[in-house]
Amino acid sequence: MSTKAASGGVWSSKTGSLIAEDRPTLDEMAADARARPGRLRIAPRGDLEILFARTFAAPTAAVFRAWTDAGLVRRWLSAPDFPVIEAEADPVPGGAYRYAVADSQGRTMRWGGTFTAVAPGRGFRATERFDPPWHPGATEVVLELREAVGVTVALLTLAYESLAARTLVLRSPMDAGLALSLDRLAALVEGAPPG
Repeated sequence: MSTKAASGGVWSSKTGSLIAEDRPTLDEMAADARARPGRLRIAPRGDLEILFARTFAAPTAAVFRAWTDAGLVRRWLSAPDFPVIEAEADPVPGGAYRYAVADSQGRTMRWGGTFTAVAPGRGFRATERFDPPWHPGATEVVLELREAVGVTVALLTLAYESLAARTLVLRSPMDAGLALSLDRLAALVEGAPPG
């Protein structure tokens, strides 16, 4: 269930996430994330992108490592009813990653891609495809980590091949799943030493 927000967006009552309609810049997303620590902000931009922003009370190096080390990703990526059954990542340019989750009925979701650019401690750019696909085409994934006073702002941009794919993703319950995963990531990294 969502309700209209005064700031020009829609609040998800399930997750407390703001799904914006204002198509903000990354700087605006970062500022909003700093103003609402620990809350996920989601905004469409243009016809092909979805932007996500969330703060973590941890250094950028710790957040980057948790996002790119397959052993750590295994600990935060999934929901309790959809545990990770496969996790591999080689976070170097040209390196591959692959993840899979499964529920108790044996239904699986698999996805992976290739890192096309990596800036240790600051972010990465990668391709992403689901197997089998649940939306048409591939996705470009860009993670940018910005260090602010006492926090890291994570800015995630997903760029789809078509408006139809982006619309399908926005209509899915991805906000609830991602918010839960990022809460688990926060619990993992907050207070963790860098590196």
